[in-house]
Amino acid sequence: MQRRIDLIPVTEKDFSKQVEDLLNLFGWRWCHFRPARTKKGWRTALSGYPGFLDYIAARDRLIIFELKSENGKIIKDQQEWLDALAACGQEVYLWKPGDIERIAEILSPQHSEVARWDRPGEAVMDKG
Repeated sequence: MQRRIDLIPVTEKDFSKQVEDLLNLFGWRWCHFRPARTKKGWRTALSGYPGFLDYIAARDRLIIFELKSENGKIIKDQQEWLDALAACGQEVYLWKPGDIERIAEILSPQHSEVARWDRPGEAVMDKG
């Protein structure tokens, strides 16, 4: 008889901590843009176009990425940023908790592929 194991969903906050731990472990310099609670609800202070991605990180290359919970969806503004950054040749990602092994691989110093955004949830890999 086979037992079913139900996994507890990973929150975006816990997932963020996991990715931040990997960034630190692999020597990345990174920044996370976090919203703050205001009288008008959750807001991220900015000038310019809204929807910039959650993280930017640099080491031997620059990566910009958005984190979502497993069922999380990007908003139109985030999609527009992903597309614009990819059009400039930037390495951009949309990551969810199920991607954690791939994330560790991409962040590791041994990683030699450069990803370019293609469409939501996918990255086209070019050897580089």
